[in-house]
Amino acid sequence: MRLAKGCHDEVLERPSTSGRFAIANTEVRIVDPEGNDALPGEVGEMIMRGETMMKGYWRNPEATAATFRNGWIHTGDLAQVDPDGYITLVDRMKDLIITGGQNVYSAEVENALAGHRAVADVAVVGRPHEEYGETVVAVVTLLDGHQVTLEELRDHARERIAYYKLPRELVIAQIPRNPSGRSSSPGSGMSFVTELQATHPGSDVLTSMLNRPGRRNSLNTFRPIHFGGPS
Repeated sequence: MRLAKGCHDEVLERPSTSGRFAIANTEVRIVDPEGNDALPGEVGEMIMRGETMMKGYWRNPEATAATFRNGWIHTGDLAQVDPDGYITLVDRMKDLIITGGQNVYSAEVENALAGHRAVADVAVVGRPHEEYGETVVAVVTLLDGHQVTLEELRDHARERIAYYKLPRELVIAQIPRNPSGRSSSPGSGMSFVTELQATHPGSDVLTSMLNRPGRRNSLNTFRPIHFGGPS
């Protein structure tokens, strides 16, 4: 679909969306893995094309080929469109956790956990699981003077997200952040792994982590502080 400039009132009416209008001379689509337009309410990848788009990555033909397909830029952003054409960003594709055949969006789980009174910061990742493919792991930084258990976090989040999205394991750790305040965990190569391990030298909680190409870091083999489901 071709989108044009939006209006201020629509932004105020639907603050949780990203609007329904792109900048001039730009096309935006939400597509399924086969490249077909996603139905209203379905989550797909946001792709773009237009005169204002970049032409490629500097001296990196492999990255350019992976991002530009059939004239469209594949952003790696997951989004959905409602029947009125409003787009809501859901998560990054690299942050998607697939457990038991169900899609779990890290950002949704993080938002559900962030409101707990003991949580200062949170990052949600997937750990490989023999039966379910992946299991949901919450890495939490606590507020000073507070403690929390996995079950307390699950009780807090179960009114906000579906049962299968609830974290099954919990790690208490200081989440690395860059100078701008952004977490280095989502889709950032091994930086989250190395920084988190550096803050816990010799810890038996985080013994190793697995980084899969094209995906955010996954917790691989470690001893969970709490356990409430598949391990």
